[in-house]
This record gives sequence, C-alpha cells and structure tokens, in this order.
Amino acid sequence: IEAALIFETGLDRTLDGTIGIVAPIELRVARVQARDQADEAAVRARIAAQIDDDARRARATCIIDNAGSLEALRQAIVGQLLGILQNPRPAASEPPRSGTGQNSYAVKAGGRETGR
Repeated sequence: IEAALIFETGLDRTLDGTIGIVAPIELRVARVQARDQADEAAVRARIAAQIDDDARRARATCIIDNAGSLEALRQAIVGQLLGILQNPRPAASEPPRSGTGQNSYAVKAGGRETGR
C-alpha cells in the first residue's frame, strides 16, 4: 500500500503510531511538479485524493511540518526518530494509539518540538 494512503485505507488503525508530514498545498504542488515534471491539474487531483492536512494532524501520532528546506526536513525526521528510540511505543500486542494524542508531539522543520 502506498504510504500516502495509510489513513485513507484505515491501515493506521493497525499501527502503533504514524508520523504525518504536512506542507502548504501550493508548496506541495510546486515540489511535485518540479520533481515529476507533472501537470498542475494532475498533481492537484492526486493531492485531492488524500486526506487534508487537518485530518492528517488529527489522526497522526505526531506531525512534521515540511514548509522549510530539505535539510530542515531531515533534521526534523532525525529528531522524531530519536524521540521514538528514546520513548518507544508499547508492544505490538497492545492496542494501537494512532491519533489519540497520547505521548504525541509535533516537530516543525528545523527540529523544534511543539506540543500538540
């Protein structure tokens, strides 16, 4: 299954947690167009098939804001992964907590932690 569709398919309910990455729509469109040489309408249609960022924020265990540079995104991801390693989730036999807000936090690109 494509990672972009984890919430749409309900797969998130089978996971211990999820990391949602969000960015403004216009920035996402521009990035995909540059990366894929894609038509703007096609890119917008793909984005429209996904849940919006408000729903993603509500369902993800934690959020990374990707409005900055690639290096800022890398730093935020590393910070998030270090946080997971230092505070592991419960064993897989325990019920998933995706979207509950328990032990969750958001990381803005650049690595600054913000409460959710």
